[in-house]
Amino acid sequence: MDSLYKTLRHISKISADGKRLPVIDNRNSLQIDFTAVLIDTYEFLSLCGSSESDDRERAVGIYKSGLLIDNNYDWAIDYEADYDIRYYELLQDLGRHFSRLGDKKKVRYYKAKMELYFDETGAGNL
Repeated sequence: MDSLYKTLRHISKISADGKRLPVIDNRNSLQIDFTAVLIDTYEFLSLCGSSESDDRERAVGIYKSGLLIDNNYDWAIDYEADYDIRYYELLQDLGRHFSRLGDKKKVRYYKAKMELYFDETGAGNL
């Protein structure tokens, strides 16, 4: 128990970039303080659900081509498909939104992102 206690103490004191890791040390347990952690998938889903175009554009900036792209886990397949679909629908929605506003620059931008998405994923070949 002494070794576990020392390990927990050490982990709770580690800092990165001058900030302490978001852990809660309860003497016999160590927990992550999720109020101090930004999880990109949660942020992406939250911003996708917003009615504000600025939020939806931020969601596009968060998306990075596939969930756990370097690790193919069976349990992640459905999640990855859901995020991919949401991302593509987001690009379509933003393209239509800016088309209605007459912002041709942003329409071209989102059209190019959709084309890039098809090139990267091969989705256009289905």
